[in-house]
Amino acid sequence: MDGPTRRSVIFSAAALVGAGLSGAAQADSGSVEIKITSAGFIVGAGGGSGVLEFKGRRYPFSVGGVAAGGVGAFQADLTGTASNLKDARDFAGVYTAVSAGAAVEKGKSVAALVNEHGVVLQLHGRLTGFKLGASLAGITVTLK
Repeated sequence: MDGPTRRSVIFSAAALVGAGLSGAAQADSGSVEIKITSAGFIVGAGGGSGVLEFKGRRYPFSVGGVAAGGVGAFQADLTGTASNLKDARDFAGVYTAVSAGAAVEKGKSVAALVNEHGVVLQLHGRLTGFKLGASLAGITVTLK
């Protein structure tokens, strides 16, 4: 192989490796802390706030639309991860349950939720109070 052809092959191989690495590095994860309060009878009012930590920065956000049904009141302090983030703005949106397990029960909360941007929230934490039929599915996250 002569010099120009060899350089062309090396350059092409490097470009392919670089393209593969940049595609894998496009989505990232961040940590999440959320405090949610919900109270009501049948049509509950619920919301909260939290912080997303992503790429060394903190992004405050508000949470609405929590448990629009059920009886009782609860407060949940949740922590977890937000994965499949390409940009912090992708974190905002309406989250729905990934599985039927997105519920609050027996003093603990465990949820796997996904929004329209493909961001996946894996949350766990403690529940104080009681709300029959409480669910974290359907929450709306808005960056402040």
